[in-house]
Amino acid sequence: MNRLQRLYLREFWLLVLIVSSMLSAVFSVISIVDRMDELAPYTRTAGTLVLLGALKMPEYLRYLLPMASLLCTILVVSLASRRNEITAVKASGVNLRIFFIPFLAAGILLTAVDFVVAEFAAPASIKRSNDIVYSLKGGKDVSYQEGNIWIRAKNGLLVRAELFVPQEMELYGISVFYIHDGRLSMRVEAKKGRWSGQDWRLQDVREFDLESGTVRYLPGKVLRGIGETSILEREKDRLSEMSVMELIRHENRLSEAGYMNTKLKVDIQSRLSYPLANLFMVMIGIVLSLRSRRGKGMVSAGAGILISLAYWVVYTLSLSLGYAGAVPPAAAAWAVPAAFLALGSLLYFRIPV
Repeated sequence: MNRLQRLYLREFWLLVLIVSSMLSAVFSVISIVDRMDELAPYTRTAGTLVLLGALKMPEYLRYLLPMASLLCTILVVSLASRRNEITAVKASGVNLRIFFIPFLAAGILLTAVDFVVAEFAAPASIKRSNDIVYSLKGGKDVSYQEGNIWIRAKNGLLVRAELFVPQEMELYGISVFYIHDGRLSMRVEAKKGRWSGQDWRLQDVREFDLESGTVRYLPGKVLRGIGETSILEREKDRLSEMSVMELIRHENRLSEAGYMNTKLKVDIQSRLSYPLANLFMVMIGIVLSLRSRRGKGMVSAGAGILISLAYWVVYTLSLSLGYAGAVPPAAAAWAVPAAFLALGSLLYFRIPV
């Protein structure tokens, strides 16, 4: 890599850091302002709002990084073209396709960075943000640990469930702990529990009385003190708090329970395919900048934004078809990124040498 390539890459990475951070911050502020009516009654300090906004940034970063990659590529290459540096490179006999290979490597690295943000940083920050909001609203009776749901009932019971299916209002793998005077007096195990509208009806129950040392087998048992509202409110944000591996394990538990969640299958595949947009955006940014006339960087940027919008519209449509079951989950998530990546590669290798 020569000095000029290193200079361009240094400018590129600096711009990516600045642009992606600014875009994420702007969208985070917008999200907090949009939820101000919801949060205002529970938030007494501005510091809490600032913290919630900061925790939102990784979530937006994973979606906005491809846009930042495109804009920064166009800006760096267009400015180089405007200064006649690209003309000088071509005049010296350098193959432009080879000259911009470090930018393709940067696109691959951005793909990896986007995946890491989506897999680790974003789920952790979303969970922390949801915990804060849930705590501010006074909700402390539902929590998650190692894939299990822990529920503190109103009558002092402690309930653990391995799985909750909100569409069917069913809990699976239920353990109920009866604590009296600080000691565990009874434990109840149930294969499944269904919400009846007023209470939970447990099925295939085993009741362990630890004080008498006896075990009873019951076909059913009523569990009171746990409303469905608190579980549903916490569950609706849970999937966004999971990494890909956690989503896969969650989907496997749903399948074992006999429930097929097509949307979840599509979302798992889209988590893996979405970061590929970074490589395509870098490719299309190079192509647009080199094909535009000298001094037409704004035109290239506008064209790039239109192409990126077209990408997201088609990608969203493809995911919607997957949600509806019209297209297999893997095809719904991977078809558009693969097609656009192939198009970007075709255009890149048609760059005049």
